[in-house]
Amino acid sequence: MPPKKRNPENAGLPTRWQYTRNAYYYQVPPGFEHLWDNKQTFKLGNNLSEAHRVYAERVEIDEGDIRTFNQAFDRYMLEVIPEKAPATQTDKLASIKKLRPVFGVMQPAYFKPMHAYKYRDIRGKESPTAANHEMELMSHLCTKLIVSIHAPVKARPLNFNLLIFKEQIGDFR
Repeated sequence: MPPKKRNPENAGLPTRWQYTRNAYYYQVPPGFEHLWDNKQTFKLGNNLSEAHRVYAERVEIDEGDIRTFNQAFDRYMLEVIPEKAPATQTDKLASIKKLRPVFGVMQPAYFKPMHAYKYRDIRGKESPTAANHEMELMSHLCTKLIVSIHAPVKARPLNFNLLIFKEQIGDFR
């Protein structure tokens, strides 16, 4: 049986997170309640930045546990996005929401520039600007995977300057 479809307001959030009653909550896996104050549902915070900080404090992150881009996206959401301005956080989360279905189950070690170019070409037909933002996030994510997470990624698989669509500058005369 396929997993239950997530509510739209919870789409893009990490696994087991949900947004209800103007706050972010974590559904504690069975058997781990003792790590979460003996609660089945733990309140993480009223805003997304606070929720990511509380979750990161509570969860020990193993350096070698990044096996898929879904895990890399989750880690990026915990460590990088909370440091950004609120508007930037919203934009980055929207980009991750679009990238997850395409790259989520892929292993970072097998990610090649041709995958990014193919995604950019397909996505760029719909929205070139959004494709640029999403490729910028993938480039930064790959850099983070190499530099701080030490995941097995080819050295700088993406050259961001070659990935972007050249945006048309209007003649306003």
